[in-house]
Amino acid sequence: MISTIIFFLVMFAVSEMAVRWWRVSPEVSRTVEHVISGLVAAALPFWLVKNQIILLSGLFFAFLMVSKSIKLLRSLHNIKRFSYGEVLFPLGIGLAAINCLPLHEALYTASVLILALADPTARLVGEHLSKSPSVIKSNSGSLAFFVVALTIGWLWLGLSTGIVLALLSTAAERVSPYGLDNVSITAVTWLMLI
Repeated sequence: MISTIIFFLVMFAVSEMAVRWWRVSPEVSRTVEHVISGLVAAALPFWLVKNQIILLSGLFFAFLMVSKSIKLLRSLHNIKRFSYGEVLFPLGIGLAAINCLPLHEALYTASVLILALADPTARLVGEHLSKSPSVIKSNSGSLAFFVVALTIGWLWLGLSTGIVLALLSTAAERVSPYGLDNVSITAVTWLMLI
């Protein structure tokens, strides 16, 4: 678990250097951190048990809350839109672990990969294709989210279960403003287990 913590801290440090020294946009660094964090989190069950993943999520939630309040990490917090997504991201991972592990590891992996890949895809596509940049969630972004979520769901869970997970997670993403989708996307996994 210590090596995982060190990995994430090094990732934050490199992102900070990129923003402060090389003038990389905080939106870009935040998106890269989102994807990398999600990909690593999807693989956590290979070397951590459920309780360790939950503890790690709680530790990073607390760290990021403090960081946001004192504006420590510009690479995460210095964006133009209002969002708590960077703080809520670890809670989404912890919630997926609580809902899915250890019995439903494929569902955990699929939901975390959807969070890691479909969520930033929706934002990027929505920003570039939306006719009104003031729209918080766009149809084009939601469609992009659904396509990525369906692909992940199909690969990890099969087509029928993948369709259900893609529909539920797309709906959760669509109605969750201000970064709350980082929790709601993985929260829908419990619906899959009923």
